[in-house]
Amino acid sequence: MSFERLVNIFSRTVAVIVTAVFLFYFMTEKLPKEIEFFSNTLKQQTTEDNSSKKDALKEDVLEIVPENISPLLKERILGNKEALVTLYDYSSITCSHCASFHKKTLPKIKKSFIDNGKVNFIFRDFPLGSRATTASMLSHCVDSSDYYPFLDILFDNQMKLVFARNPKEMLSGYARLEGMTEDEISKCLNDEKLFDGLQAIVKNAEKNHKINSTPTFVIDNGIRTVKIEGAQRFRAFKKILNEMIVEAEKNKLQ
Repeated sequence: MSFERLVNIFSRTVAVIVTAVFLFYFMTEKLPKEIEFFSNTLKQQTTEDNSSKKDALKEDVLEIVPENISPLLKERILGNKEALVTLYDYSSITCSHCASFHKKTLPKIKKSFIDNGKVNFIFRDFPLGSRATTASMLSHCVDSSDYYPFLDILFDNQMKLVFARNPKEMLSGYARLEGMTEDEISKCLNDEKLFDGLQAIVKNAEKNHKINSTPTFVIDNGIRTVKIEGAQRFRAFKKILNEMIVEAEKNKLQ
Protein backbone atom coordinates (compact mmCIF):
# COMPACT_ATOMS: atom_id res chain seq x y z
CA MET A 1 0.00 0.00 0.00
CA SER A 2 1.44 3.35 -1.03
CA PHE A 3 2.26 6.10 1.43
CA GLU A 4 -0.22 8.45 -0.27
CA ARG A 5 -3.04 5.93 0.20
CA LEU A 6 -2.20 5.48 3.88
CA VAL A 7 -2.33 9.24 4.34
CA ASN A 8 -5.67 9.37 2.56
CA ILE A 9 -7.15 6.61 4.75
CA PHE A 10 -5.82 8.29 7.88
CA SER A 11 -7.30 11.64 6.85
CA ARG A 12 -10.71 10.11 6.23
CA THR A 13 -10.62 8.33 9.59
CA VAL A 14 -9.81 11.56 11.40
CA ALA A 15 -12.61 13.35 9.54
CA VAL A 16 -15.12 10.68 10.56
CA ILE A 17 -14.03 10.91 14.21
CA VAL A 18 -14.22 14.71 14.25
CA THR A 19 -17.68 14.64 12.64
CA ALA A 20 -18.89 12.06 15.17
CA VAL A 21 -17.64 14.17 18.08
CA PHE A 22 -19.28 17.26 16.59
CA LEU A 23 -22.62 15.49 16.21
CA PHE A 24 -22.41 14.02 19.68
CA TYR A 25 -21.71 17.40 21.27
CA PHE A 26 -24.49 19.31 19.55
CA MET A 27 -27.05 16.58 20.00
CA THR A 28 -26.47 16.40 23.74
CA GLU A 29 -24.85 19.75 24.60
CA LYS A 30 -24.47 18.60 28.19
CA LEU A 31 -25.06 15.00 29.06
CA PRO A 32 -26.50 13.91 32.38
CA LYS A 33 -23.75 12.96 34.81
CA GLU A 34 -25.19 9.52 35.10
CA ILE A 35 -27.90 7.67 33.22
CA GLU A 36 -29.06 4.58 35.09
CA PHE A 37 -32.04 2.63 33.95
CA PHE A 38 -34.62 0.99 36.13
CA SER A 39 -33.03 -2.44 35.71
CA ASN A 40 -30.06 -1.12 37.66
CA THR A 41 -30.14 1.11 40.72
CA LEU A 42 -32.23 4.17 39.87
CA LYS A 43 -30.39 7.34 40.69
CA GLN A 44 -32.62 9.28 43.06
CA GLN A 45 -32.13 11.99 45.60
CA THR A 46 -34.82 12.14 48.22
CA THR A 47 -35.12 15.36 50.18
CA GLU A 48 -36.06 15.30 53.82
CA ASP A 49 -39.48 16.45 54.98
CA ASN A 50 -40.39 19.66 53.21
CA SER A 51 -41.19 21.56 56.40
CA SER A 52 -37.82 23.32 56.24
CA LYS A 53 -38.31 24.21 52.59
CA LYS A 54 -42.04 24.60 52.42
CA ASP A 55 -43.19 25.13 48.87
CA ALA A 56 -39.60 25.87 47.85
CA LEU A 57 -40.07 24.39 44.43
CA LYS A 58 -43.27 26.28 43.74
CA GLU A 59 -41.70 29.55 44.86
CA ASP A 60 -38.55 29.21 42.75
CA VAL A 61 -39.61 31.36 39.84
CA LEU A 62 -41.39 34.01 41.88
CA GLU A 63 -38.53 34.15 44.37
CA ILE A 64 -35.78 34.71 41.80
CA VAL A 65 -37.87 36.07 38.96
CA PRO A 66 -40.77 38.08 40.42
CA GLU A 67 -43.60 38.74 37.99
CA ASN A 68 -42.68 42.41 37.69
CA ILE A 69 -39.51 41.29 35.89
CA SER A 70 -41.37 39.39 33.19
CA PRO A 71 -44.97 38.20 33.45
CA LEU A 72 -44.18 35.96 30.48
CA LEU A 73 -42.35 33.65 32.88
CA LYS A 74 -45.50 32.70 34.74
CA GLU A 75 -45.43 28.92 34.81
CA ARG A 76 -47.74 26.89 32.62
CA ILE A 77 -49.20 23.88 34.36
CA LEU A 78 -50.07 20.84 32.29
CA GLY A 79 -52.91 18.98 33.97
CA ASN A 80 -54.90 19.46 37.14
CA LYS A 81 -53.67 22.50 39.08
CA GLU A 82 -54.88 20.87 42.30
CA ALA A 83 -53.01 17.60 41.75
CA LEU A 84 -51.24 16.30 44.85
CA VAL A 85 -48.06 15.51 42.93
CA THR A 86 -46.08 17.78 40.61
CA LEU A 87 -43.45 16.63 38.14
CA TYR A 88 -40.94 19.38 37.32
CA ASP A 89 -38.88 18.94 34.17
CA TYR A 90 -35.63 20.91 33.86
CA SER A 91 -34.72 20.58 30.18
CA SER A 92 -33.00 22.27 27.26
CA ILE A 93 -34.71 22.43 23.87
CA THR A 94 -31.48 21.30 22.17
CA CYS A 95 -30.76 18.36 24.49
CA SER A 96 -31.36 15.06 22.70
CA HIS A 97 -32.14 13.18 25.91
CA CYS A 98 -34.73 15.84 26.75
CA ALA A 99 -36.33 15.37 23.34
CA SER A 100 -36.40 11.62 23.88
CA PHE A 101 -38.29 12.10 27.15
CA HIS A 102 -40.80 14.49 25.60
CA LYS A 103 -41.46 12.31 22.58
CA LYS A 104 -41.42 8.86 24.16
CA THR A 105 -41.94 9.03 27.93
CA LEU A 106 -44.04 12.11 28.63
CA PRO A 107 -47.01 10.91 26.52
CA LYS A 108 -47.13 7.75 28.65
CA ILE A 109 -46.94 9.76 31.87
CA LYS A 110 -49.68 12.04 30.59
CA LYS A 111 -51.96 9.12 29.75
CA SER A 112 -51.38 7.29 33.04
CA PHE A 113 -51.08 10.13 35.56
CA ILE A 114 -51.79 13.60 34.18
CA ASP A 115 -55.05 12.99 32.32
CA ASN A 116 -56.65 11.46 35.44
CA GLY A 117 -55.72 14.46 37.59
CA LYS A 118 -53.27 12.64 39.87
CA VAL A 119 -50.17 14.49 38.67
CA ASN A 120 -49.47 17.80 37.01
CA PHE A 121 -46.44 18.70 34.94
CA ILE A 122 -44.36 21.87 34.82
CA PHE A 123 -41.61 22.52 32.30
CA ARG A 124 -38.69 24.50 33.70
CA ASP A 125 -36.33 26.06 31.17
CA PHE A 126 -32.69 25.09 31.52
CA PRO A 127 -31.36 26.30 28.15
CA LEU A 128 -27.87 25.19 27.19
CA GLY A 129 -26.55 27.54 24.53
CA SER A 130 -27.91 30.39 22.44
CA ARG A 131 -30.17 28.27 20.23
CA ALA A 132 -31.92 26.76 23.21
CA THR A 133 -32.23 30.18 24.85
CA THR A 134 -33.82 31.68 21.74
CA ALA A 135 -36.25 28.76 21.55
CA SER A 136 -37.15 29.14 25.23
CA MET A 137 -37.77 32.86 24.85
CA LEU A 138 -40.15 32.34 21.94
CA SER A 139 -41.98 29.56 23.79
CA HIS A 140 -42.89 32.05 26.50
CA CYS A 141 -44.16 34.56 23.95
CA VAL A 142 -46.64 32.35 22.11
CA ASP A 143 -50.19 32.26 23.45
CA SER A 144 -50.26 30.44 26.78
CA SER A 145 -52.68 27.86 25.40
CA ASP A 146 -50.11 27.01 22.72
CA TYR A 147 -47.17 26.70 25.11
CA TYR A 148 -46.93 22.91 25.38
CA PRO A 149 -47.89 22.26 21.74
CA PHE A 150 -45.13 24.71 20.76
CA LEU A 151 -42.63 22.81 22.92
CA ASP A 152 -43.68 19.65 21.10
CA ILE A 153 -42.92 21.32 17.77
CA LEU A 154 -39.50 22.40 19.00
CA PHE A 155 -38.54 18.98 20.29
CA ASP A 156 -39.89 17.26 17.17
CA ASN A 157 -37.67 19.49 15.03
CA GLN A 158 -34.66 19.50 17.32
CA MET A 159 -32.18 18.15 14.80
CA LYS A 160 -33.18 20.79 12.27
CA LEU A 161 -32.62 23.46 14.91
CA VAL A 162 -29.23 22.09 15.93
CA PHE A 163 -27.91 22.19 12.35
CA ALA A 164 -29.81 25.21 11.03
CA ARG A 165 -27.61 27.86 9.44
CA ASN A 166 -30.03 30.53 10.63
CA PRO A 167 -31.66 29.16 13.80
CA LYS A 168 -33.29 32.48 14.62
CA GLU A 169 -35.16 32.56 11.32
CA MET A 170 -36.13 28.92 11.66
CA LEU A 171 -37.55 29.46 15.14
CA SER A 172 -39.29 32.64 14.01
CA GLY A 173 -40.98 30.58 11.32
CA TYR A 174 -42.44 28.24 13.93
CA ALA A 175 -43.57 31.25 15.96
CA ARG A 176 -45.33 32.71 12.91
CA LEU A 177 -47.20 29.43 12.52
CA GLU A 178 -48.48 29.97 16.06
CA GLY A 179 -49.88 33.36 15.06
CA MET A 180 -47.09 35.69 16.16
CA THR A 181 -46.36 38.73 14.00
CA GLU A 182 -42.88 39.91 13.01
CA ASP A 183 -43.13 42.78 15.48
CA GLU A 184 -44.13 40.40 18.30
CA ILE A 185 -41.26 38.05 17.48
CA SER A 186 -38.74 40.90 17.41
CA LYS A 187 -40.04 42.32 20.68
CA CYS A 188 -39.86 38.87 22.29
CA LEU A 189 -36.29 38.14 21.23
CA ASN A 190 -35.15 41.57 22.39
CA ASP A 191 -36.88 41.33 25.78
CA GLU A 192 -34.00 41.72 28.24
CA LYS A 193 -36.21 41.01 31.24
CA LEU A 194 -37.29 37.71 29.73
CA PHE A 195 -33.69 36.78 28.90
CA ASP A 196 -32.46 37.72 32.38
CA GLY A 197 -35.35 35.82 33.94
CA LEU A 198 -34.47 32.62 32.11
CA GLN A 199 -30.87 32.89 33.25
CA ALA A 200 -32.04 33.46 36.82
CA ILE A 201 -34.16 30.31 36.73
CA VAL A 202 -31.10 28.31 35.67
CA LYS A 203 -28.95 29.80 38.43
CA ASN A 204 -31.65 29.13 40.98
CA ALA A 205 -31.98 25.51 39.87
CA GLU A 206 -28.23 25.07 40.16
CA LYS A 207 -28.13 26.67 43.60
CA ASN A 208 -31.25 25.30 45.27
CA HIS A 209 -31.60 21.89 43.65
CA LYS A 210 -28.04 21.14 42.52
CA ILE A 211 -29.18 20.75 38.93
CA ASN A 212 -26.32 20.87 36.45
CA SER A 213 -27.40 18.61 33.60
CA THR A 214 -30.43 17.95 31.46
CA PRO A 215 -32.86 16.45 31.70
CA THR A 216 -33.31 16.51 35.47
CA PHE A 217 -36.67 15.91 37.09
CA VAL A 218 -37.94 16.83 40.53
CA ILE A 219 -41.09 15.18 41.83
CA ASP A 220 -42.87 16.91 44.70
CA ASN A 221 -45.83 15.55 46.68
CA GLY A 222 -45.84 18.16 49.44
CA ILE A 223 -44.15 15.75 51.83
CA ARG A 224 -40.84 15.11 50.13
CA THR A 225 -39.11 15.60 46.81
CA VAL A 226 -37.33 13.08 44.61
CA LYS A 227 -34.76 14.14 42.02
CA ILE A 228 -34.16 11.97 38.98
CA GLU A 229 -31.29 12.60 36.59
CA GLY A 230 -31.29 11.44 33.01
CA ALA A 231 -33.84 10.23 30.49
CA GLN A 232 -35.24 7.33 32.50
CA ARG A 233 -37.73 4.85 31.13
CA PHE A 234 -41.44 5.20 31.81
CA ARG A 235 -41.51 2.32 34.30
CA ALA A 236 -39.04 4.19 36.51
CA PHE A 237 -41.30 7.26 36.60
CA LYS A 238 -44.36 5.04 37.08
CA LYS A 239 -42.92 3.41 40.18
CA ILE A 240 -41.92 6.70 41.81
CA LEU A 241 -45.10 8.57 40.86
CA ASN A 242 -47.29 5.79 42.28
CA GLU A 243 -45.34 5.89 45.54
CA MET A 244 -45.58 9.69 45.75
CA ILE A 245 -49.33 9.65 45.03
CA VAL A 246 -50.01 7.08 47.75
CA GLU A 247 -48.00 9.12 50.25
CA ALA A 248 -49.83 12.33 49.35
CA GLU A 249 -53.26 10.71 49.55
CA LYS A 250 -52.52 9.18 52.97
CA ASN A 251 -51.22 12.51 54.23
CA LYS A 252 -54.37 14.25 52.98
CA LEU A 253 -56.58 11.90 55.03
CA GLN A 254 -54.71 12.59 58.26
